[in-house]
Amino acid sequence: MDPMWGVIYGLLLGGLVLELSRLARGHRIKKESKGYAVTSIVFGLMLFIPLLSIPGLVLGIISFRKTEWKKLSLAGITLCSIASLFYALLLLGRYAR
Repeated sequence: MDPMWGVIYGLLLGGLVLELSRLARGHRIKKESKGYAVTSIVFGLMLFIPLLSIPGLVLGIISFRKTEWKKLSLAGITLCSIASLFYALLLLGRYAR
């Protein structure tokens, strides 16, 4: 793996951990905020970065439950689910031989 991808993974996962810790401490998400939904869509569209769809799926579900942007959240959840299924099938095909 290229060291640059390690840096990108570290930044993305670090940011996700910080946001999830803020939510666990009782931080409220504004109902009109659509940041989690948009991030979920972006993570779902990044098919070339493996395992990025899992944090995107988590953010999409959080956004669906906590904000009023339901359609945007569903789009992110759908894209991340498709990306996760793609990688699962890819891994199954690789190890089935």
